[in-house]
Amino acid sequence: LMFEQAKSDVLVARYPCTERDAITLAALQLQEQLGDYPQDRLPEQLRGKLDRYLARKFVEGASEDARQRQIHGLWVKLQGYTRLDCQLSYLDYCHSWKLFGSRFFFTSPLRNSALPREVVLAVNAKGLLVVNIESGEYLMDIPYSEIKNYGHADKSFVILLYEPASKMYFRTAQFEEVESLVQEYVDYAKWLSGR
Repeated sequence: LMFEQAKSDVLVARYPCTERDAITLAALQLQEQLGDYPQDRLPEQLRGKLDRYLARKFVEGASEDARQRQIHGLWVKLQGYTRLDCQLSYLDYCHSWKLFGSRFFFTSPLRNSALPREVVLAVNAKGLLVVNIESGEYLMDIPYSEIKNYGHADKSFVILLYEPASKMYFRTAQFEEVESLVQEYVDYAKWLSGR
């Protein structure tokens, strides 16, 4: 299930992904679905179907033959990988991305002139990421260990940081959902550390 969700997220470009990442993941997906590359002939699995393996931005404006050759070149190197090997490799690859597993909330930072008027607040098991909506740039990376306290006030999610000692407000209609999600991750981290 996690593998299927990761594939879907990659194909809709939910996570920032380089062209090289996309090609690697496409090759893993082919090996997982079809097994070893057929050495005796050039496979036709990708002809007219690149959008099943690559996000649209890597299909449009690119030569289909060139993309196929890139993917096939990596697929050949995966000979011997089992379906499970491919699924785990795919997930490991995605898991290395900062945004993997995030829930996204559109917010307006308050009382912070250093941030744009609107940002995405990404919440995941590692912490919070503040992302520029237009560029996708990470503006802040806030691990849970740097958060002294959190909650909500006046339709905003609020965090109190240890260093530098400061309060940050993110106005969002989903302020209670953000707080609840953060609480679940914090509780889970405490549970893991107590095992």
